[in-house]
Amino acid sequence: MDKFTKTTEIDISAMTEMEDETPKKSNVGNVIAFISCLIFAIVIWLFVMEIDTSLQEREYNDISVEKIGDAGYTVSGNLNVDVVLKGINKELADIDKDDIRVVLDFSKIKNIDEVEGREQEYSVDVILPDNAGESVQSQTTNVKITINKAS
Repeated sequence: MDKFTKTTEIDISAMTEMEDETPKKSNVGNVIAFISCLIFAIVIWLFVMEIDTSLQEREYNDISVEKIGDAGYTVSGNLNVDVVLKGINKELADIDKDDIRVVLDFSKIKNIDEVEGREQEYSVDVILPDNAGESVQSQTTNVKITINKAS
């Protein structure tokens, strides 16, 4: 039995010596490293968001068409159009659906008497707000309507 007890004591003493030799980890160092990495990640994210110059498309649905110069004529058909804008993502984000105007100018329709009563496709003008960036452009938009003389 003495032999068994002795070996157990040696093992225990060896373990206590090992515990004393291991360096203690500092939580402060880990916290500082974590905060530094977080700040660095935020700075990189802000940099990438600022230089994002890729062109994007954004669609605005069911925008009402305004009629100008329609004296003596009525219009039937769907007077709502979908508008697709193309530009830098940051500039597109500043534009709301309510900021976009779509106009059908009757003075631009040639031979209006000849097309009366027939459904035709007409080009409309898309007017962007003043705060739209220089990169923002609209694709050609058409409306399919029938023009009749007013009674």
